[in-house]
Amino acid sequence: MNGLQQKDSAKVLSFLNAVNAVDAELFREQVMLSFAKLFGYKKTTFWLTDKLGNLHEPMILNIKEEFIEDYEYQGFKSDFLHPRKVGLDMIIKNKVLYIQNFLSNEEFKKTEYCEFLGKYDLFQELGIYFIENNKLIGAMALLKSQREKAFSAKEVNILKFISKHISKTLNTNLLLQQKEYLNSLLGSFCNNSSTGLIIIDRFFNIHYSNTEANEICKQLSIGGSVNYFVKNVLSELSSEWKQGLIKNVTSEIGITYTLHIIPGSFHKITSKSRSLYLVYITPNTEIKQIVSVKQDNEYDLTIREREVLDQLIKGYTNQEIASELFISISTVKKHVHNIFNKMNVTSRASLCYKLISTNSSNQP
Repeated sequence: MNGLQQKDSAKVLSFLNAVNAVDAELFREQVMLSFAKLFGYKKTTFWLTDKLGNLHEPMILNIKEEFIEDYEYQGFKSDFLHPRKVGLDMIIKNKVLYIQNFLSNEEFKKTEYCEFLGKYDLFQELGIYFIENNKLIGAMALLKSQREKAFSAKEVNILKFISKHISKTLNTNLLLQQKEYLNSLLGSFCNNSSTGLIIIDRFFNIHYSNTEANEICKQLSIGGSVNYFVKNVLSELSSEWKQGLIKNVTSEIGITYTLHIIPGSFHKITSKSRSLYLVYITPNTEIKQIVSVKQDNEYDLTIREREVLDQLIKGYTNQEIASELFISISTVKKHVHNIFNKMNVTSRASLCYKLISTNSSNQP
């Protein structure tokens, strides 16, 4: 910490230890609390920014909610420190700015933004900008009343040093949260699909598999698992699969599936990319067409449940079934739940297997 006095260095070290000790979702809050406890900045806001420099998802400490509402409605337009007003070049060059970088106190008192801050007994504002790879990812405002001591050059130097560390941790946390969100989104969509999805790398390591893939692999391989299917079935294919392929696969009970492999890439947090492969396993159309429910209705399905089952067999999504039968999605989900319970299955794939097996056993 070159250039900092011992007392200041101790504060900075305590600050960094405090903010690095919390989970990603608590990081911004901890930054504000640590600024208040160690440096006396009692009133702060912490924003995330988009690619255009717009502020969003604010967090506040000792600031009224009305301030944020008023700022987002009108105040931001006259804020001299708003990222879009300052510009990325100046932000990258300075990292920390305060209003007096642009105007004297006397000049500032005549501005619309001074009037806006005054409504909340505020006068001084200092902006800290968080940058990673020359991209703005967040910003903080430290706010004071006119009665409080003005920001000093020494404070600016300390905050510039701290901002570098906040930027790195904030960027890592945002990437992790984005990954968790995308995984959740992927799981939500994929687990409601009748298509199996497995994501692997070139060494056959499994990065993701949805519920349907697990059900399908039970039928397609002796080992009865996604891991066995990948290690033993996929690995036996020619090396050409790495360029992508479409191939029919037949299970031990004669069910044919289309295996579709699509190569792609994924950018890790380290900014390096790695090759990954999307493996789709889809029941063939002709298989879906031969499946039928016994006329004697051995599963005691209601008329509406049989109608929903017909659509499930066709591979329709909940949304498509709702549109086809003119009912709500929640009603479709209720019928699907009842069908699964009555037929003792847990997914669309296992439902398909059960019907196919029943149909095959009744063939002359």
